[in-house]
Amino acid sequence: MSDSEHTAVGQALGYVYQFDRATYRLLESDSAVVSVGLEHIDDVSVHRVDSTSIREQDKATTVDDGRPLTDRSVALWKTLAIWADAILADPAILSSTEFHLVTNGEVAPDSLAARIHAAKTAVEADSVANELLTLAPRLRQDLVPFAEKVRALGPLLSTFVGRVFVLDRVSATFGGNLQQLPSLRLLGSVQRTAVFDNAAGWVRRTVLDQARQGKPTLLDREAFDREIKALFRRVAVAPLAAVFEPDDSAIDPGNYRSHGFFQQLDWIDTDSGFVRDCVIHYVQARVARVKWTDADAVSEASLRAYEEDLKMRWKLHVRRQSQRSYPSAIAQGQERLTDTLSEDSVLDGQVMPKAITCGSFHALANFEATNEPAIGWHPDFEKLAKAARGKS
Repeated sequence: MSDSEHTAVGQALGYVYQFDRATYRLLESDSAVVSVGLEHIDDVSVHRVDSTSIREQDKATTVDDGRPLTDRSVALWKTLAIWADAILADPAILSSTEFHLVTNGEVAPDSLAARIHAAKTAVEADSVANELLTLAPRLRQDLVPFAEKVRALGPLLSTFVGRVFVLDRVSATFGGNLQQLPSLRLLGSVQRTAVFDNAAGWVRRTVLDQARQGKPTLLDREAFDREIKALFRRVAVAPLAAVFEPDDSAIDPGNYRSHGFFQQLDWIDTDSGFVRDCVIHYVQARVARVKWTDADAVSEASLRAYEEDLKMRWKLHVRRQSQRSYPSAIAQGQERLTDTLSEDSVLDGQVMPKAITCGSFHALANFEATNEPAIGWHPDFEKLAKAARGKS
């Protein structure tokens, strides 16, 4: 991997990690928390009703990063400098703010970062502050600007050190350990993951919407709690449906033009707006199935039975159509598509969201060079698919 590719991956990991950390902060918050910010006054911030707060800097690492936050790492000194700037601008925040440096990596127990975390008495904080001042002049050139900001704190440095916490080995998957969240303790592992994934989706949509409107990117805890209560109800009624996260922002229908199910829609002149919905449902159904499989939430036998049920529903529509006449094959195909997608479906006794049902029908209609479609919309879909497969 090139340096530029490695940097891009690291930036992407950091971006996702911040959303996960904001979600985790909301899930662990109590009634004293008013809101959680994301890229507001810090990477993540927690705001309480008594005006106290937590400023959090997040450092996501990849497998080959080794130990993060070494004594001379950019991540450590840049973070300290960012907080020093905030304190110099408003020294009063020292009395009401904790500073949390969070990483999914492991901090060496004998490191400066570990000593900063442990320094919570006045004597310990003075000792670490003096160590920072001693180390600062000996840092390499690229770290000097950060060190100067830390040194500029002067007599405030010791108090600052006492309010810094370094939290390592914080899960990169969920922004923390889901099993330790009291709000999710009564749920099974699949349901915990489902609630977190859907909650993270809400956080992402809310933050991006606020950013587009030029509003502060603050997440209201009461609004989040209402969303979580709704998710809990979904989990109680249909745990599998809760795994489904209907986020279509990253789906480009143009990337699926060569797929068999897309060609099937083209054969019956499906309008572009509806094609877009079909592509989104196809992708969402595939994602849901992967999550079910990865979490062992649904057996292969159940998935096979589900597909057979969908195929039977399609066959019934084909049978009904055989008793009628149509002005054209395209009109017949359009009716078959509409009637089939209007069906509701049940998996393991749970009614599926319409997007999963529709997406699962499109998955059965899909075909590639090595496999035929199980269902189709155009009356001659089998011949058309055979011809299309012959060309590929």
